[in-house]
Amino acid sequence: MVDNHMTAGLQTSGIIGAAGPPFVDRVRLRAQRRAREPKEVERRGAARVLGIDVDHYGHKHGLDTLAELEREHGELPPTVMSTAREGGSGIRWYRVPAGLSWPSGLGPWIEIVRYGHRFAAVPPSMHPDVHERYGWYTMPGGVPTDMPKVDELPELPPAWVDALSGPAGLVDSVEARELG
Repeated sequence: MVDNHMTAGLQTSGIIGAAGPPFVDRVRLRAQRRAREPKEVERRGAARVLGIDVDHYGHKHGLDTLAELEREHGELPPTVMSTAREGGSGIRWYRVPAGLSWPSGLGPWIEIVRYGHRFAAVPPSMHPDVHERYGWYTMPGGVPTDMPKVDELPELPPAWVDALSGPAGLVDSVEARELG
């Protein structure tokens, strides 16, 4: 039985990557969570899910890049964010049409988490740099919440889908396509 939550590959090392099984069932996820020493849990986005991973800390100013993109393509709707940091860094999750090609990044300090490219560290993982556990939070507001099901995620607005996506099979490179 495939979990209808956002997704799922489990990995035991690394924060960013594309290797590993594309799905995990609830039994494996529960077993990992009950393990004596919790391992890192990373989830890969389902084909209908896209994460906008914004880094905004230290010298990284992803919220500035995101604000510029919102001026160009319209505001993003409220959603859930997975993060271990404060201050706006984290992955904002949206539902998208399946079968499209997406870039790997959207500009300085913003990357895309999508099926077949990258995965996200999620609870109960511990962030290796900030030594805080990852959590799910409402955006805006930052209120703790549970991991959403795919159908509970808001849709990425059509203007964003049109600006960022292409037919399946396009070269996956931000440099290969115009974003506007």
